[in-house]
Amino acid sequence: MLNKSTIKTVLCAVLASCTTSLDSTHQRAPNGDERELYDIVLQLDAVLFEQGFNQCNMERIKDVTAAEFEFYHDLAGTNGSKASFVDSLDRSVCDNDYRAHRRLLPHTMVVFPMYNGDRLYGAIQTATHEFYAIHPDGREELTDTARLFTLWIKTENGWRMQRSFSYDHVSY
Repeated sequence: MLNKSTIKTVLCAVLASCTTSLDSTHQRAPNGDERELYDIVLQLDAVLFEQGFNQCNMERIKDVTAAEFEFYHDLAGTNGSKASFVDSLDRSVCDNDYRAHRRLLPHTMVVFPMYNGDRLYGAIQTATHEFYAIHPDGREELTDTARLFTLWIKTENGWRMQRSFSYDHVSY
C-alpha cells in the first residue's frame, strides 16, 4: 500500500513530465495576477540560485526551503529533508576546485498557480537551467543542462520551496 507522501510525490512527477513536455508554442504568457505570481517565483528562484547556489550561501537556501522539503534528482537520488539537501549542496557545489554557477533560461520558465477554492496556496515552477564550472583562470565551461519542477508553498512566513525535481540532465 502506498503512503500519502509517496502518492503525492508520484503525482508531482507525473505533472512535471506533462507540463515540461510542452513546447514554447503551448506555453501561456502570464497576465494580471499570474504575472505578479510569475515575478514572485522568479524572485524566489533568484534567492535560491543567484544568492544561494551561485554564492554558496547556504543560509539563503535555508531561508526559502520548507522544513518538510523533499528533493529528487534523476542522477544523484533523493534528499528527504531540508538538512540533507543543504548539506548535500554545501558538499557538492561549494567544495570544488572551480566555482559552480547556475543560469536559468528565462524563456523556459512557466509558473502555474495552485488554488484551494479562491485561495492561492502555492505555485508550480517549471524551467530549464544550465550549470557551469567557472575555473580559477576565469574560463566558463558548460557542464550540464537540466529541467526543474518546483512546488512553492505560500506560508504565513512567506513562500517556501516544498518539493523539487531536477531531471533530464544532459552533460557536456
